[in-house]
Amino acid sequence: MLMGDAVFFLASLALTLYIRQDFTLRPDIWEKHRIPFLWLFLIWILCLALGDFYNSRKIGINFQRVGKLLVVFLIWIFLSLIFFYFSSLFLIAPKLVLAIHAGILCT
Repeated sequence: MLMGDAVFFLASLALTLYIRQDFTLRPDIWEKHRIPFLWLFLIWILCLALGDFYNSRKIGINFQRVGKLLVVFLIWIFLSLIFFYFSSLFLIAPKLVLAIHAGILCT
């Protein structure tokens, strides 16, 4: 399940950049966003793990689990904003990319 999430996160980033860059995926743009978003994906996986979403005994959908996923998703968005806007590690501030990416992950 963890490997599937990693593949999904990278594919969603590629789709996000493809949409954002007028339906082209340029290697320079990919390289600029890849490392910062890999850190975000690690944070997302940590949030999912802390929310107990990798527990194979709790597979299934119910209202409590959906609500918990929504809370984890909102925490991830908040941490992502902090990560990009208060960190000087990376030279990008992907406001629209982050919004598109959140929309893709939400669906």
